[in-house]
Amino acid sequence: MLSKRDNLNISASGITVNLILAIAGLAFSYFFLPAFFINFSIINTWLALFNLIPFGPFDGAKIFKADKRVWVVLFVTSLFLFFYV
Repeated sequence: MLSKRDNLNISASGITVNLILAIAGLAFSYFFLPAFFINFSIINTWLALFNLIPFGPFDGAKIFKADKRVWVVLFVTSLFLFFYV
């Protein structure tokens, strides 16, 4: 059985990977294929925001239930990237 902390880490890891990929896509867009990497970043930012919905089976519900501070940090970071991209 997974502990509350293990469940939080597993749920947050997918969203964190989406955010890292979005940031990497932004960095690559300055050097190679700007349209492709901007779209790549937009898609990963949308995926992160969608998974952060605190409802039902989404990772956002599990993170919100386990630690609201982690959810807020991930949500604010996702929103920043959403408006930056």
